[in-house]
Amino acid sequence: MRSVVDRIERIAKTKPKFYCSNVASRSSLKTIFNENKIDAVIHFAGFKAVGESVEKPLDYYCNNLNTTLTLLHVMKEFGCKK
Repeated sequence: MRSVVDRIERIAKTKPKFYCSNVASRSSLKTIFNENKIDAVIHFAGFKAVGESVEKPLDYYCNNLNTTLTLLHVMKEFGCKK
């Protein structure tokens, strides 16, 4: 992950703020929203392997649905509608 942040810094010529957190953690999300003015969110933390999703449906349900709902609740709390 560090290498991705380093590449972003080289491209953007500025060091991005980086949080190593779990989108399922409401308290972590609230900290991030408290420390930043967030206008929009793109959620890329979903699982996407179809075969594995059939083998592990509860893992996929918990990761893809529960984390999205947690994120949406925090977004609503902070007035982020995008």
